[in-house]
Amino acid sequence: MTRIFLLLVFCIATCVPAVATDVIGLSLPLDGRLSPVSKRIEFGARLAVKHLRSSGRDIRLSAVNDQCDDTKIERSAGRLERAGVDIVIGSVCFKVAAGLAKALNSQQGSATGVPVIAIGTRNRQLGRLRDIDELPLFSLSQDPAAEARAVVEKILPRFGDRPFAVLDDGSVYGRSLSDDLRLLGEQSGQQAIQFSNFRPLQTNQIALLRRLQKSGVEALFIAAAADDVVTIANDLKNLSYDWMIATGERGALLPYVASIDSDLSGVVMVREDDLANSSNRQIIGKPGDFELDNNLLIGYALVQIASQATKQDVGDLAGKSFNTIIGKLTFGSDGRATPGAYSVLEWQDGILEPVRTD
Repeated sequence: MTRIFLLLVFCIATCVPAVATDVIGLSLPLDGRLSPVSKRIEFGARLAVKHLRSSGRDIRLSAVNDQCDDTKIERSAGRLERAGVDIVIGSVCFKVAAGLAKALNSQQGSATGVPVIAIGTRNRQLGRLRDIDELPLFSLSQDPAAEARAVVEKILPRFGDRPFAVLDDGSVYGRSLSDDLRLLGEQSGQQAIQFSNFRPLQTNQIALLRRLQKSGVEALFIAAAADDVVTIANDLKNLSYDWMIATGERGALLPYVASIDSDLSGVVMVREDDLANSSNRQIIGKPGDFELDNNLLIGYALVQIASQATKQDVGDLAGKSFNTIIGKLTFGSDGRATPGAYSVLEWQDGILEPVRTD
């Protein structure tokens, strides 16, 4: 009898197939200038995994610090590969996202490979990499011209009759946004009197501002990093120029780079709408010291998308819809799913506050 019992135990242990753990790769720059954003995304992702596991889902997160450095792609891809990831989420730098998609799918077709979902990367090369290189590359983001459209619709009218200039930092982001503003501004009858670029991360931009002042400029849109917005705002204060200043989504880092003596009063920016609401606040609960911001919710939503895709064994997300904490998200044929619309924020008393635009 004992022998029969032992045989039954052995058969149960060896004959019943084990349920494989779904492994989600998380690639983020967890140190450096983008770490404040990345750590909120990571927190949201880990919170989603915790909630899924508590509901019985066998799922695990494998994180790598990609540092937004395309020279470290092979290292990151190797770690993700060894972890046996089924899908990768989180890349905030397009070169890294594209490099990971290529490295993880070099021996596989797009239908059976490892999908990579980037965040906020609106690079126009996404379509080519998907169509020509057949990479399973996706993005949770607006389309490439969405930010410029929001600036034209919501920011430029605030300048009123003030002659304005568009400044960019010479980066791919800055040049692209500046070019889109030139085209869309002309189409809407809101034309800048000058388009200029500048060398980023300098101690001051006083010479540039004096040249613009001689041209009659009284307002600026700055397509650059938050650090440069702070520098220019401080320089304008020192020069006693009463100019309006606006910037794009990268202004979200202003609270993290502004010094105690920075004068950013009145600086406005466009940003995707606040995704927090009473419904997802109830799901999240109290996230400790982390505020319930878009980055945390995006991280949470990405894990939900990944968990649903792996459960359904979906490699090509195009045309597929997923239920998330921020609503139903559908990836179009271009590989993009759009998380929300745009709103305007203004720097008031040391923080960015939403403002009405109607």
